[in-house]
Amino acid sequence: MIKQLIKDIAYDSISLSKALTIAKLIAAKIKNQTFKNWLTKELEGYEYDDVTLPDYRKVWSPITLIAEFTYGRTQPIVVVLTDEF
Repeated sequence: MIKQLIKDIAYDSISLSKALTIAKLIAAKIKNQTFKNWLTKELEGYEYDDVTLPDYRKVWSPITLIAEFTYGRTQPIVVVLTDEF
């Protein structure tokens, strides 16, 4: 089962989502709870405050607010947050 999964991933025979689902079955068979928990989070998503959130799942982007004034004038305002936020 593991060899077939590796082959399917290598040859792009299955989607990543399907590969993770199959890996979840493998994790249950080998009784590896840590692996199963990681797979579940990869498939269903992490909480924003999860201490195990991997760096590759952290996506930073600038926040820009657009203030609208009378007569159709707009002003972009860049929001800078501290690291603690």
